[in-house]
Amino acid sequence: MAPRPGMKLLCGIGINDTTDPVYINYKDGNKWWCPYYSCWYNMLRRVSGKYDTKKNESYKETKATEDFLRFSKFKPWMVSQKWEGNSLDKDIFGDGSLYSFETCCFIPDDVNAFLTGLNTSSDRLYGVSYRAHSDVYTSAVRYKGILNHMGCFPNKYLARASYVEKKLEFWEEVVVEHKLSEEIANAVRKKYQTAYDDAICLSKTI
Repeated sequence: MAPRPGMKLLCGIGINDTTDPVYINYKDGNKWWCPYYSCWYNMLRRVSGKYDTKKNESYKETKATEDFLRFSKFKPWMVSQKWEGNSLDKDIFGDGSLYSFETCCFIPDDVNAFLTGLNTSSDRLYGVSYRAHSDVYTSAVRYKGILNHMGCFPNKYLARASYVEKKLEFWEEVVVEHKLSEEIANAVRKKYQTAYDDAICLSKTI
């Protein structure tokens, strides 16, 4: 995917192959940025590793398809989405490792925060803690500022299963509150159900 002669690669990977204005400098000193370009450029920074902070370590293995790296293709796709007031998400329809037209959608920020760890495997025990003094595992889900404890469990996978089960329960409230599409709602339900089934299966191996 080579740029035209003289065309600069943005963040070392992206190409703005349009003549659309992406920002305007006003006489009063203010600047307007194209919202489509801002979203696209921030995605480029994540994929290219420009967010080199501990908080963004999860983006180290993230990639983007060639089409997604071209602004001329990204912009019309974003225009067709319900993007206003929402954030670009790659976890619901994908495994969290790829930005593409097939794996991305736009969702509210608090929904995005709720889905943190959605693609985490049961082996990583997201949402689970170990209490060494009593040799038990606990799980808890924070929802709307309240930490919901699910109790103590004899093994880590049962604790993980309880965490996922609670997330799925709260997810139904999130779907209604934000009037999410059935496509999004069902994709997340499937992921949580798979995670629950995996955890239960692993618990039987201990």
